[in-house]
Amino acid sequence: MVSDFPKVPRSIMNAYRDESAIEMQIFDGNLPDDLQGHIFIVAPVGTVSSKGLPDKNGNTFMNGDGMIYRLDFDQKGKVSLKRKIAKSPDYWADKVTHDNNNELLKFRNYGLVRFSDLLGFRNELNTAFLPIKFPGDPHERLLVTYDAGRPYEIDTETLEAVTPIGEMKEWEPLINQPPYPFKPILSTAHPAFDPHKSEMFTVNYSRSLPNILGIDKILDVFNKKLDETSRGTDQERYKIALALLKKIIFESNLWTNNFANLMRWDGVNSLQKWQLINLNGSPVKIRQSIHQIGVTQDYVVLMDTAFATGIEQVISNFPEIPLIKELARFIPSPDTILYLVERNKLQENEEI
Repeated sequence: MVSDFPKVPRSIMNAYRDESAIEMQIFDGNLPDDLQGHIFIVAPVGTVSSKGLPDKNGNTFMNGDGMIYRLDFDQKGKVSLKRKIAKSPDYWADKVTHDNNNELLKFRNYGLVRFSDLLGFRNELNTAFLPIKFPGDPHERLLVTYDAGRPYEIDTETLEAVTPIGEMKEWEPLINQPPYPFKPILSTAHPAFDPHKSEMFTVNYSRSLPNILGIDKILDVFNKKLDETSRGTDQERYKIALALLKKIIFESNLWTNNFANLMRWDGVNSLQKWQLINLNGSPVKIRQSIHQIGVTQDYVVLMDTAFATGIEQVISNFPEIPLIKELARFIPSPDTILYLVERNKLQENEEI
């Protein structure tokens, strides 16, 4: 069967990093006389080392600096385009270490993330926008987001990345040691804003290395055995084995750092934060990633979905360590886990 639809051109996988402001040509037809306003688009355009897309080393196109495009329909019958890379401070560190060919400090691609052994993670700001408008704001403001970093507000005129949401001390990194200048932070690329109550919601979470490698499942087995074996030699044997296993596993923050914090911002004050707790009293452990959250009148909905980002990307893309790479290989789950948080229970300094 021959399709009448044209093929998708391969050129849509190409991207260029040049920043510009141009008037676009209209090749066919005319713009409606009453057309006005702006269209904003964000997309990855490669890194300072790839100098565009596709990446010459074959890395995923989703790992790249975010280019913000603005189409303007301010003048009758005309359309102009402005494009600019969203540049957080780590962008400049990436550029300097690359331009100076500093092998010790430079950032490298590991699947979906870009990481420096001594400097930390890039916040590439390449995924989505979130319009927000708090009381007193003269107009809507615009945030640009990424799964591995804080959202940034952009200047909608200059397209510059102006300021991150929240101070760095308000965000918990997934690794505390070494003390990276650019902390590895996991958030959601799709935070939510409630225009009726003027509240923005986002999330800050971490997955420990045992969680990533499945070692926490081994602990669950041992704990279950302890529950089933109430006395005698078997109980003592499992207690000793569990103690030894924990000693090996819990030697560093990387081994123990499991948390999921819901965060709320009113546009003025510091971020409010609540650790998420299951109904049985145990802390919520994210199994994959919180790529997206939603908000309704009564609930905040957090979605644990099949998307790999964070430290597992670094581990599983180390070709020199095939055993670890195999252990950390990301196998997507067919299940999506939803966490529903009642908004009326969000009281300051409480777990939920």
